[in-house]
Amino acid sequence: MTGTDDVEAEQPLACLVVGGGPAGLMAAEQVARVGHGVVLAEARPNLGRKLLLAGRSGLNLTHSEPLEAFAARYRPPNNPKIYNSLEAFRPQDLCTFLEDLGEPTMQGSSGRIFPKSWHATGFLRAWLKRLQALGVQARVRHALTGLERQANGTWRADFATDDGPISLAAASVILALGGASWPRVGSQGDWASILQDLGCRMLPFAPSNCGLKRSWSAYFQERFAGSHWKDVSLMLLDEAGTPAFGPSRGDVTLTRSGIESGAVYPLSALGGGKTILEIDFRPQTARDQLAADIARLRPRASLAKKAGALKLPASFVPLLKEAPQASGDLLDWIKAFRLPLEGQMGLDRAISSQGGLALVELDEAFQLLRSPGLYAVGEMLAWDAPTGGYLLQACISQGFVAGRAVAQGLSAA
Repeated sequence: MTGTDDVEAEQPLACLVVGGGPAGLMAAEQVARVGHGVVLAEARPNLGRKLLLAGRSGLNLTHSEPLEAFAARYRPPNNPKIYNSLEAFRPQDLCTFLEDLGEPTMQGSSGRIFPKSWHATGFLRAWLKRLQALGVQARVRHALTGLERQANGTWRADFATDDGPISLAAASVILALGGASWPRVGSQGDWASILQDLGCRMLPFAPSNCGLKRSWSAYFQERFAGSHWKDVSLMLLDEAGTPAFGPSRGDVTLTRSGIESGAVYPLSALGGGKTILEIDFRPQTARDQLAADIARLRPRASLAKKAGALKLPASFVPLLKEAPQASGDLLDWIKAFRLPLEGQMGLDRAISSQGGLALVELDEAFQLLRSPGLYAVGEMLAWDAPTGGYLLQACISQGFVAGRAVAQGLSAA
């Protein structure tokens, strides 16, 4: 990108975008597209680090669900700011956007949408090249340390850089600073105090879309960490055994400290304390049919042989020693195994975070109500969604809305 000299601007910038993730990139593009100058500041050495990390094993961009069903996946539910942003820049629009960057998309059998290359590298490179052509100036290794509204209505943003502190003035500032998950790529939530100093309401950060903790025995850790439960159905229960969330179906990965996977993540937002996971190891088989299958087994056969004949995972019988069932028989254990859990994995291993800047602080364009000219978008806001393309889509949609609003305001001035 152009213009990397760390010099205070003599004249206020038209727009300063702080944060080089998908939300910030989209916001910067919308402003630059109509001819306004944009500086894009990023704390890390390069742009799009979290996007690249998310795409290492196949980047799930968005989902093909109808908009009403799509929007219903978000928390808090039925929030007009979230819905309106998704309506303004829909999943179909994201697919078209990527195709314009030379990255065609494809739809999986689950309805999830991916780039045909499966990775973010190609289209991120093309996106940055387009932003450069639009005149967007990138300034990396610029960590935001403060924000202050000046007497003339502009904003002063203070940064720590490798060459010492600098300040930039801008008519409009769009913050896209990320949440508190994956801190190694820069999402640390350490910007919260800056907004609190402006009088903004913040909600505490907590992990979401993360694994759930279980203290396994040393034997179970060594023997089964890294193994899987294939095609199981999961239901989260509270301590009293009442269903709290689910079912969620898919594969589960056993780790040394608990369980993780796309089937686990939807349950994790409600798994902050001690809960119980109810597991159906054979969701594809009706209970009556499974009872008949068990009845045909040799009565004197060992439990391990019965489990093998029923094609249960190798960890099933040892799991009974890890979490003895209070009652029931083999049929109950297969269809409704209860595994006590010990809470969520930490923010350092979470895909996303709950908490952040409260949505009530923002108008429909993601401008702070008490701070005209200052906008906030993406995971730094207190919304959450399951994996499956929902997180990335919302970040980009919010960046689109805020960037368009700033562009319109600058053009009208």
